[in-house]
This record gives sequence, C-alpha cells and structure tokens, in this order.
Amino acid sequence: MVICEDRYGREAVAAGEQEALTLLHELSCMVERWSAEQRGVVVALRGDRLVIAAGLGDDDTASTGGLTAAGVLARLALELQQVCRERDPDDRVAVKMGLDVGSVEVVHLGGNGSGRQVAGPVLAVAGQLAERASGDAVQVSERVFSLIRSRFLMQRRGRFYAAGVGTLGTFFLTGELEEGP
Repeated sequence: MVICEDRYGREAVAAGEQEALTLLHELSCMVERWSAEQRGVVVALRGDRLVIAAGLGDDDTASTGGLTAAGVLARLALELQQVCRERDPDDRVAVKMGLDVGSVEVVHLGGNGSGRQVAGPVLAVAGQLAERASGDAVQVSERVFSLIRSRFLMQRRGRFYAAGVGTLGTFFLTGELEEGP
C-alpha cells in the first residue's frame, strides 16, 4: 500500500494540493504501466492510497525472476521510493509505503468490471505500517521479512500493535541484494 500526503497531512490531498496530487498521479501511472506487465496483480486507487495486490490466483514465480509476490511488491516499492526521491528532492511530499501479506478479495465494479476494489484485513495492517513509517521509508511486517529476507536488505525497526492482529515486528526495506553468478 502506498500513501501519498504532504508533510502537513492527508488534508492536502483531499483539498487538491497540486504537488501531492501530481506525485500521486505520476506514481499511479507508473504502477499502472508496471502492472500491465505482471500476472496476478491488481491496482486500485482509494483516495490518497494506492493499493497494489500481487500473487492473485497464480503462485508461479517464473515470470518474476523467481520472486514471490511479496518480493515483486518489495522491488516495486523500492522503485517507487527512488522515483519519489528524484521527483521531490526537497522532500515536500511524504510518500509512505507499508507491505504485509495475507488474503485479499478483489471486487470488480461497474458495467464492464474495469473498476476494482481490493479488500481484506491485510490492508489495515499495510495501511498502519505505511502511516507509521518515518520519512519516505518502506516499512514491512515480519511476515514479509520472513518471505524476502534472502533477497532484500532490511533494518529492524521495532514492534507495534495492529488491531485485530496483535503485536508485529517491523522492518525498513532498504535495498535489494545483487544476484550471484
């Protein structure tokens, strides 16, 4: 889940502050292009939140370089973070990201089914991780950590209580490890 807000809070996105809206638009376009190349991925925009779900109906990791769905999303999060740092060098807009794993339900809306909504308890945890991330950090749950730790660099952040889940360990995603020969 990606949350885009200015340093003064979500009210700026709701009020139409151009800088935050422009960056959110750019990120959503990037994710849309990326998702067109992926299998089992759904992207939904929910206000100031960009929700990305991967691994839907397909556990084959061959098309993603052997990465699990969590790894695919971790790689995307690092790419989004880099774009934000390039486009917003003064760090005026906070783009916060949280990654968790779990079951989701995808609901297709509208006459042609092109409108999508992603629902599930995992979104609440990912949202809390994003909201509690500092700066432009990508914060992941220990469940994500256990799935991607052999391919990504992470720094322990601490623990927090997630409603309905309990206490979770959290980590900052800091990079991807180079693959060996």
